[in-house]
Amino acid sequence: MLQQQRVSWLVFIALTIVLLLASVASAAERPACHERLIPAAIETGENRALADYLVALRGTVLFAASETEGSYCSLTAWYEEKMFARRFSSRMLAVLIIVLGASLPVVAILDRTFTNQKFWVAFIGAAIVIGQGFAQTFQYEESWRNYTIAKLELESAHRSWQKAIVDATTESDGLERAKLATDVFADTVSRVVLKETTGFFDTTADAMRALGDQPKDK
Repeated sequence: MLQQQRVSWLVFIALTIVLLLASVASAAERPACHERLIPAAIETGENRALADYLVALRGTVLFAASETEGSYCSLTAWYEEKMFARRFSSRMLAVLIIVLGASLPVVAILDRTFTNQKFWVAFIGAAIVIGQGFAQTFQYEESWRNYTIAKLELESAHRSWQKAIVDATTESDGLERAKLATDVFADTVSRVVLKETTGFFDTTADAMRALGDQPKDK
């Protein structure tokens, strides 16, 4: 029996290592964000004015690498990281509250197992209230939703900009069209970030007001 458990653990560890190596390899094969931000074929195309303009864009903050704060790549990377963290926190907190709530009647019934029954009931009740307070104050579910929407809107704006740039290569006034598309792209990125940030503070303020408005026991 002990030998079987050891084999099972070894298999589990081996599978975990394989999955980690596969994820690292896939991430390494994927081009960096700033490398695929601007269509490479257009940068070396026949329209030199448009190509030079796109090369110059790489020197701006918006089109810089993810290490530059405020760039498109840094914003999308930040939202991707935070939205998974908020999703995990939301799910784990919900599961914790459900488990604690379900354990209350069990503790009340098993009075012989839980000798200090009043303490455990009070402790579990307090833990539920704290968990609900965290969920309402930090709004993990709402933050996860807002981060996800913001990331999707940024990616949609980038795809629209790329298409506009490709379309500009076939037009006589391609450079002007590219500049207009870039202005729209920059404005959309700013608007998305501002909307998400404003929504976060509004949601937090509403949650704090809701906690303050809760009825107090007389």
